[in-house]
Amino acid sequence: MTDKEKDNNKQDKLNIIDEIAKTNQVEKIVFKILGSSRNPFDCPRDLIQDIYLLILTKDDDLVVSLYNKGELGYYILKIVRNQLLSKSSPYYYTYIRFGSSSEDLDNVKEKIYE
Repeated sequence: MTDKEKDNNKQDKLNIIDEIAKTNQVEKIVFKILGSSRNPFDCPRDLIQDIYLLILTKDDDLVVSLYNKGELGYYILKIVRNQLLSKSSPYYYTYIRFGSSSEDLDNVKEKIYE
């Protein structure tokens, strides 16, 4: 692949990401999945930003190819599910694990003043 083709794929990827951002595709997927969630530690806005960051760091050719085949939405869904369900995902480590291992502030206050 020539440098010009690489530059075109890079620009195509950025245009694709711009399009999915304008149509709120990632947001729709995240809120659809989290709509049934009962986890108080879910941070949907942070997850959405993490998903966009992951897409931006993916190979240009991969993003363009998935988009051209009409498979990018499914790929995003897969990323969202992995971030939410995998105990080794960056999202889990940053938000869910921390939140589930921390105590409620009211409980801590009661213990201090006992």
